[in-house]
Amino acid sequence: MSKLPAHKGWQDEATTDPTTISVWFREKNFNYGIRTGSVNNLYVVDLDGAEAQGWWKAQGFAEGAIVQTPSGPDRTHVYYRIDGETELPNTKKKLHPQIDTRGEGGLVCGPGSMLPTGTYLGNISNIPMIPAGLLAILPEKQTYVVDTSEHEPGDKVDVASPSELRQIASAIEALDELPKVWADGAGWRSEMYRVACWFSRMFQSPDYALTAEGALQIILEHCPTDAEWGVPEIMEQWASALQSTLGQLAAVPGPEYPHLPPIVEVIHFLPELTPGGQESFTTLVFNAPEGAPETWWKARRTLLIECLRAGRPIEEAASAAWHSVAGSPLRENEAAGLDELWKEAEKARATVAGETGAGAEALPDSERPSLALVPNRIELMTEAERAVGRKAWWGTEYMDWAETKVALLNRPYHRMNIWVILSAVFSDVGLVPDPAGPVGLNLFTLTLGKSTTGKSEASKLMKSVLKACFPKDDPVSIGGNASPNALLEALIVRDGKPSLFITDEAHGLFQQMQGDNSWMSGMKELLADLYEGEVPMILRSGKKNVSGIGATTHFITHLMGTVDGMTKALDEAMWVSGLLPRFIWAVGDELQPKPGTYRLRQVDGYAAANYDLMPKQWAAQFSAKKMAVRHGHAGASQIPVQHSNEAADRHSDMQEYVMSLASGHRQEELLKPALIRFGVNIRKCAILVALVDGKREVSLQHELTAIEAAEEWINNIFLMVGQTTSSPFSRSVDKVEKFIASNKGQEVRIERVYANSPEPKRFVDEFITQLVSEGRVTKTMTKDNSFLLSIKQNQIAVAA
Repeated sequence: MSKLPAHKGWQDEATTDPTTISVWFREKNFNYGIRTGSVNNLYVVDLDGAEAQGWWKAQGFAEGAIVQTPSGPDRTHVYYRIDGETELPNTKKKLHPQIDTRGEGGLVCGPGSMLPTGTYLGNISNIPMIPAGLLAILPEKQTYVVDTSEHEPGDKVDVASPSELRQIASAIEALDELPKVWADGAGWRSEMYRVACWFSRMFQSPDYALTAEGALQIILEHCPTDAEWGVPEIMEQWASALQSTLGQLAAVPGPEYPHLPPIVEVIHFLPELTPGGQESFTTLVFNAPEGAPETWWKARRTLLIECLRAGRPIEEAASAAWHSVAGSPLRENEAAGLDELWKEAEKARATVAGETGAGAEALPDSERPSLALVPNRIELMTEAERAVGRKAWWGTEYMDWAETKVALLNRPYHRMNIWVILSAVFSDVGLVPDPAGPVGLNLFTLTLGKSTTGKSEASKLMKSVLKACFPKDDPVSIGGNASPNALLEALIVRDGKPSLFITDEAHGLFQQMQGDNSWMSGMKELLADLYEGEVPMILRSGKKNVSGIGATTHFITHLMGTVDGMTKALDEAMWVSGLLPRFIWAVGDELQPKPGTYRLRQVDGYAAANYDLMPKQWAAQFSAKKMAVRHGHAGASQIPVQHSNEAADRHSDMQEYVMSLASGHRQEELLKPALIRFGVNIRKCAILVALVDGKREVSLQHELTAIEAAEEWINNIFLMVGQTTSSPFSRSVDKVEKFIASNKGQEVRIERVYANSPEPKRFVDEFITQLVSEGRVTKTMTKDNSFLLSIKQNQIAVAA
């Protein structure tokens, strides 16, 4: 009556042998588990609720074999066959908050098994192949081949390719993201086994530089341990993985192509018309070409050539062609499509070079088209001032410490975390003495970057410092997955205390806040109140300890996500209404691991102990600085921190220059609220620098330290404002997508879209074509020859 394996070594014991199975069932009336993954050519999707069922239906995947679980009518397992040369991961809430999957190293209870809540019911005698659409959205797909070569052990390559380094980084992130507390079902065993199989195939292959010793060192360093799960259990899983993958080689790393910048960036650097003045670049990118898709290569060729003629780099030209409607046939098979794209791009470059007698070079920054929404890099200080601002302070210590703790330092992430820590620690000590009323030192932060670029590692270091600064019975972090009411209840209980709202799915949070009927409805307005330090009363709560009680808060956010995800989640109203302008933004660098990045790094026990003591040492320092600031101000909970005359003048000059950047800009309406709040945030940060120095007055050096950090943030404001409204066409496309998402089940008949759009039908058809080509919407013919439009891949999270 349980889902837990009866035998510890179940991965190795799983069998199809009838005699062994008969012996097991004579011993006891067991349930039975089915091993998933490549060893059994099986992948199972666990749909755990009505929302998951609706999302799954909207994807239009071919139906699998269905097993009803005992948990309820909306809880099902969907079985698919996979080929034996593809390793698919177990996932938890990566496809959807109510969807887990079982692949390599996983298991599910088979139909007929019984729990106290009921019986698994279904027929799995005929399991279909996994749909290509599902394969396309699963993370970390790994393919391998059976070894039929006669290579010698010494034949291995000496230097890891970029593809190999990315795979290692992805595997490390998977281990680092495991929960730190052991529990049955936490995923430690299955994830470690999956990574071990992955590494085993890599080091067996002559095309990878990873060795068995290096792979095991990485696993021992990054796999969590505790009393229930230690090195012996890890070695047991390691041995099992080696046995399971004997003779299997990781697929040969594919060719390395240049990075394709996002289309929302590329389109801004293109003039309105092609160099000949005959066609619009927006039309070339976003309109469907004439003829069948197999002839669309002609449209891609035109687009590539015109981009190069306009002086854009080949990477931008290739991005425009890849993301265009004409590029949709290439995107159906990414690997083959990229091969074809770069062949076409090189041919186009040769054509343009033949016209000019030289290769097509990018225009210098000074000659970029005036339509660009993202300006050249904004600088807020002179080099002489920069030297003053860079005088060593606590932030310098933190960056030096971070560099010793991580193999790949993505500096923007760690620089942002400095301000999150200072805001959490000192927000209950100081305040901004503004004529309109005191302003708290809490900060709203957004950190964006691709997966496997170090966000999780940076967050872990930040949390280790905060853990040292706040006692276990009063942790500063309150999580980031609460409804507005639940958040209010938590903050009322924490009256007057710093509270850190933290989530690594920022784009999901903003998408959920957009839905009027969503469980997150009202969150935008609540966050704006909390930024000002006000906790609104809950007047209708049945809980006496929170109902009708007012409170204050030092509310700090640390939101993380991806640039692409946030671009899809944002809209103009969020900039104008005041929520987005409250944030400071960090965007991670496009880092490529270098050979040696993932070599085992060791320190002796004494040095390791000292490294671990740094957060505790800083916690003590911060406490001493807070006492020094409060000295002589008995009874005052927060001390107004003034700017010196010199610092105030420099801040005013900076703010005037910043506001001038918005004047005349074609997105002036969106930029002005953000740039006004930007000045407030710099004032807060300058005060935080003073407080960590134990001072009650902001000096010029404190102000310059904050301004230097702000150069990064202001450039990111211009970047994200530009990506919010990339073009009138894309805004219209987004509106159609949001209308589809607002309907029940996130699907609607095409006639309703026509009826609810102010645009002519022919334009609406273009918007729908763009959504389908980008994989954001599926278009299915109905029995009465109409079309049903459905949101694809959980693009917009709006509850019905």
